[in-house]
Amino acid sequence: MEIKDIRSCVDLIREASKADLTILSLFLLPLLLGGWSLFLNNLRFFDQYDCCKSLIIGLLFVTYVVGLIIMKSWDPRDERLKRGRYHVQNRLKQRPGQRASFEAIQEEVNQTYTVEFLEELIDKNPGVFRTCMIKRTGGPKRGITLVEEEEAPEGAQQLVGPEGG
Repeated sequence: MEIKDIRSCVDLIREASKADLTILSLFLLPLLLGGWSLFLNNLRFFDQYDCCKSLIIGLLFVTYVVGLIIMKSWDPRDERLKRGRYHVQNRLKQRPGQRASFEAIQEEVNQTYTVEFLEELIDKNPGVFRTCMIKRTGGPKRGITLVEEEEAPEGAQQLVGPEGG
């Protein structure tokens, strides 16, 4: 298993709702604890210490619950912005015009994306997103669109910014 796979698993947990995690835990936790119980029963060392088996199973349960809480609550802002960029970019690429109002992004991508979060996403990724006005029947609404990359002519040199490269 690669680091990339582990990160995607952690991202799945962070994106899951509390109800999803509860339902998953109802199925997964008995399997995990049952597997550990079978493993500990096969070890002859713990035959004389029945309370140790229960203590180890209890510690595994607490570790599982604490681990879920930590993964769910501890979400660095930069990681959330990276995932947000990926999700919003995919949503915009699926639609003609490659734009959507902030409300549409909140409804269709993630309800926790506030206007401030989307503005920060635009500020951190000026080469990918920009703000726009979406015409609606209730009046114009602020939105987000993908930046169209202008293709340089074949013989033209690409300008390099002050950061070098």
